[in-house]
Amino acid sequence: MSEHEEQATLALWARLRAREEPRLNLLYAIPNGGVRHKATARRLAAEGVAPGVPDLCIACPGAFGHALYIEMKTASGRLSAAQIAWRDALIAQGNGYVLARSWIDAARAIAQHLNRDDLARDL
Repeated sequence: MSEHEEQATLALWARLRAREEPRLNLLYAIPNGGVRHKATARRLAAEGVAPGVPDLCIACPGAFGHALYIEMKTASGRLSAAQIAWRDALIAQGNGYVLARSWIDAARAIAQHLNRDDLARDL
């Protein structure tokens, strides 16, 4: 699956499981990537979009820290220098960070962060 498909599957998993774990409703995407028209890119940069920010965040404290940030990558995907800088800064501020190679990796990390391993037991 592509990175987009993995992330969309994770979002669907979270929506489907949110009834039994409402904190999953605090998972949101950070739309930093993608190809955009230059004018759109300038407008978004003016609004605060920053290169390297992870793809997703679950905005609640848990086992990994204040919040858990998730960077989705394919099996061969590599972190950019900006992504490494954001990872290190987020961790230094007490947040969790996971580099997930699949939606299942990300779902398991979220379940661990929430101390709800049962959420990922059937994956």
